[in-house]
Amino acid sequence: MSSLTTIGKDFQDVFKELGKVVVGQQEVMKQVLVAIMCNGNALLESVPGLAKTLTIKTLAEIMEDRFLQILY
Repeated sequence: MSSLTTIGKDFQDVFKELGKVVVGQQEVMKQVLVAIMCNGNALLESVPGLAKTLTIKTLAEIMEDRFLQILY
């Protein structure tokens, strides 16, 4: 298990990298990162143009993961 210091540093590192691409959505970014670090889920809903897709796509790139978009 990781120490709290390591987890905090990882959180800050990812948050900083995400902030280089996504501007003005700090609270959304924090909540998404917390959900991921807690092995949880997050549903992002809002009006078009608020960087939801960009946030998740960038986060997937930072974490070297894949990105899938579900359209309804």
